[in-house]
Amino acid sequence: MINDYPNEMKYAGKLLHIYQESGERADECRISIKLGKLYLRQDKRQEASELFEKALFICTELGDKIAQATCFGSFGALYQADGAYDKAKQYYEKALAMTKQIGDRKAEGSWCESLGYLFLSVREVQKAIEYLEEALTISKEIGDTKRETSFYRKLGTVLQSIGKYQKAKEYCMYALSISKDIGDRKEEGIAHGY
Repeated sequence: MINDYPNEMKYAGKLLHIYQESGERADECRISIKLGKLYLRQDKRQEASELFEKALFICTELGDKIAQATCFGSFGALYQADGAYDKAKQYYEKALAMTKQIGDRKAEGSWCESLGYLFLSVREVQKAIEYLEEALTISKEIGDTKRETSFYRKLGTVLQSIGKYQKAKEYCMYALSISKDIGDRKEEGIAHGY
């Protein structure tokens, strides 16, 4: 898939302007988050931060906890990109707590995943494994087999890196088996590489 950030940003910017003029605050919040993420992917952190801040203000005003959690997680990604890992951890934990509060299990799994990768980046492997295993558990509970496969594979890689070869092999074999069962040839190919 080819990412066409200039066009995505152009259209998102136009939509943002329309929503601002029409007073559609919920849509303004949603598109501000999307545009902020696009800026972050292009390493334009200041612009991303301003949009996340605006979105957080709006969704707090509206009482939209789902959007608030997304804003917190977006700030987590921003701070992680800046190397401010403690700050990133705080925001990811806020996002996780809020999704637990509202019962959004899929988002909860996503924030566990983000915390897992954050802990990997600071070489706190055991904490990373705990969060990735929690994300795996959630993906099983909600029936998201595609993500379940991915988490098994990722955990296998992490476990292999710390010398837990038998457990790593088990996880990679689970990933391979599930990817075959659901017909995910791409994931199956990746799992074969382990």
